[in-house]
Amino acid sequence: MESITSLEFLKDFTEGDEERINKYVGMYLSSAEENAKEFKKLMDEQRLDELRSIVHSMKPHFDFMGMKTARALAETIEASIIENTSIESLPEKVSELIAMIEQSLVELRH
Repeated sequence: MESITSLEFLKDFTEGDEERINKYVGMYLSSAEENAKEFKKLMDEQRLDELRSIVHSMKPHFDFMGMKTARALAETIEASIIENTSIESLPEKVSELIAMIEQSLVELRH
């Protein structure tokens, strides 16, 4: 399976400072796991505005972890909710985003 994370941006941003890289990765790991659980709950409960808010808040984290596909999917989910379009495909998109987050957790913990 192809890696969905890349720490190249983070290495550039931190000028290669391993301590800062580990700090940012740790921050992502602690928030991403909880947010992924929350995504599913909010989707199941159709609390779309709250879902949009959390998805929006994750976009910078995806950038830092080099998760371009997850970032693009987050933007699609956010736009669908804001514009009230393609709502029927949201559960599938949210599940796909959760899967990406779960894969990123595995990758970044090793």
